[in-house]
Amino acid sequence: MPPVSEGIFDREHRALTIGSILAMSTVAFEGLALVTVAPLVARDLGGEALYGWIFSAFLLTQIVSTVLAGQQIDRRGPAAPFAVSLVLFGAGLVVGSLAQSMPVLIAGRALQGLGAGAVATCVYAVVNRNYVDALRPRMMATISTAWIVPSLVGPAIAGIIAEAFTWRVVFAGIVPLLVIAGVLATPAFRGDPGAAAAARTGDRRLGQAIALAIGAGAFLAGLATTPVVLGAALAIAGLAVAVPAMRSLLPPGTLTARPGLPAVIATRAMFVSAFFTGDAFLILALTDVGGYRASVAGLVISAASLAWTSGSWLQVRIDRRSGAGSRRDRVRWGVVLVATGVTALTVITAVTGSPPIALAIVAWVVAGLGIGLAHSTISTMAFAHATGGEEGTVSSSLLLADLGTPALTIGIGGALVALAGARGWAPETGVLLAFLVSVTAAALAGFAASRMPRGAPA
Repeated sequence: MPPVSEGIFDREHRALTIGSILAMSTVAFEGLALVTVAPLVARDLGGEALYGWIFSAFLLTQIVSTVLAGQQIDRRGPAAPFAVSLVLFGAGLVVGSLAQSMPVLIAGRALQGLGAGAVATCVYAVVNRNYVDALRPRMMATISTAWIVPSLVGPAIAGIIAEAFTWRVVFAGIVPLLVIAGVLATPAFRGDPGAAAAARTGDRRLGQAIALAIGAGAFLAGLATTPVVLGAALAIAGLAVAVPAMRSLLPPGTLTARPGLPAVIATRAMFVSAFFTGDAFLILALTDVGGYRASVAGLVISAASLAWTSGSWLQVRIDRRSGAGSRRDRVRWGVVLVATGVTALTVITAVTGSPPIALAIVAWVVAGLGIGLAHSTISTMAFAHATGGEEGTVSSSLLLADLGTPALTIGIGGALVALAGARGWAPETGVLLAFLVSVTAAALAGFAASRMPRGAPA
C-alpha cells in the first residue's frame, strides 16, 4: 500500500493527478459534445431509427476495452494500454467526422468506445494503486472536477459549431485536444509498473467481455428487427449469451444484488443506467419534440455536469467528517435524488409533451447532484475491496457496471423511440417510453442500495 501522504497534489502524486485529469477531461469533452449534437447527427444521416446505437455502440465496445486494459495493467502497468487507448479514441473521432452514413458513424463510435474504456480503466487503476483510502474520495472528486470546463463550454460550443458549420467539426476539433492530452499525460503513467504476476483469469475475462458485447448487441438488434418472430429469436439468443458472460465478469451475486460488494456494483450499474438513459433522450425531447436549438438544449447537460461535480465534492466533505461508516447512506441519498430527477422528467413529459427548458434544468440538476454524491462514493467502497495485483481487474469490473447495463437500457429506449416512429405515434410518446426505462432502472437501484454493506474493508 502506498505510504500516507499530504494530498493528491504533493510531490509524490502531482504528475499522476494532473495526468489523470487531462485524460478524463478530453473524454468528457467528447461525451458532452456528442450528447448535444446527437439528434442533429441522426437527422443529417437519416438514421433516427438507429439513434440509440450512437450511445450503445460506444458503451458496448468499452466493455471489451475495460477488461483488456485491466488485464494488461495488472501485467505490465498502465503506460502501454493508455497510449493505445488514445490512438483508438482518435481514430474513432476521425471516422466519425468523415461518416456519410449512420452505420459508418456507429463504427466510429465503436472505436471511440474502445479508446475511452481503456482510458478510464487506466485512470481508475492508477487511483486504486497510488492513493490511500483517505485520499481516494478527494481524488475521485478531482477526476469529476475534470468535467467542469468541458461541461461549461462543451455542450454550448458543440451546439454553436453544429448550427454554424456542421456536426463533423465537433468530432474533428477534439483530435488536437487529444494529442495535447497524450503528450502531457502519458509520461505520468510510465512510473507505475504492473504487478509481478498476471491475473490467471485475465484471458477468460476478455473472452467473456467479447461475448457480453456480442450478446448485448444481438439483443438490441433483435429489438429493431422485423418480422417480430425473427427479432424475438435474435433478442433471446443475445440474452442467452450476454447474461452468463456478465455474471462471470462481475462479482458473484451482482445480478441478484447479493449483500456486500455485489450489491455495491449492482447499485452502481442501475443508477448510472437511470441517469445516462435519461440524459440520452432528454436532448432528443428538447430538440426534436420541444423545438429548442441544440446550443440551448446543451445548457441542461452543462447544468447537470456542474451538479455532478458539486455532489462529488460534497461527498468528500462528508467522508472527511464521517468516514467509511456514512458511505452507504450517502449512496442511498444519491439514488433518491437520481430517481427524483428522472421521475420528474417523465411526469413533465407525460403532462406537457416536452419538458420546458427551465423545468428540465431543475430536474436534471437534482439528478446530477445525486449521481455525483453516489458515483464517487461507490468507487471508494469498491476500491476498498481490491487486493494487491488485482487493481486493474477490480477497476474494470467497476467500469463494466457503468457500461453494460446503460448500453442495454439506452438501446431499449432507442428501440422504443423507433417503434413509436414506425407506428406513427407522436414523437413525445417514444421519448416518454424511453424515460420510463430510466425510471425502472432508478427503482432497481433503490432495491440494490438497500442491500449494500454499511462499511467496507480497509
